[in-house]
Amino acid sequence: MDERGKWVDNKPLSGANKGTQGGLAISLSACADSEIAADTSVLTGKAMSGAMTYSFVHAVAKNPGLSYGELLRSMQEVIDQANKSNCLNSKLLSRVCSAKLLQEPVLSSTEIFDINLKRFEL
Repeated sequence: MDERGKWVDNKPLSGANKGTQGGLAISLSACADSEIAADTSVLTGKAMSGAMTYSFVHAVAKNPGLSYGELLRSMQEVIDQANKSNCLNSKLLSRVCSAKLLQEPVLSSTEIFDINLKRFEL
């Protein structure tokens, strides 16, 4: 999905079929292929953890029964909050990344569906 919530065709340039033999497959990724997923300690206040994993667990625990759209928005809110508090806690990473988690959660699927209607289920 792009930043406007529109589905994007991400078929590999090789033309390889990455579909399923039937059924719906959904994937949540920490960031787009061209981005770098970050670990940070600001979310836990202790040990380093993956920003996407932390934001996913936080969103699902806080809002059971949410839609995929709500899940993505809630995950992004956690990352945005971390960005407001110098999230990387590293001088080197702060210089390289401007002290921001430069990533957005990404939703991919074998089928197009309305992310605001379809409920997330474990």
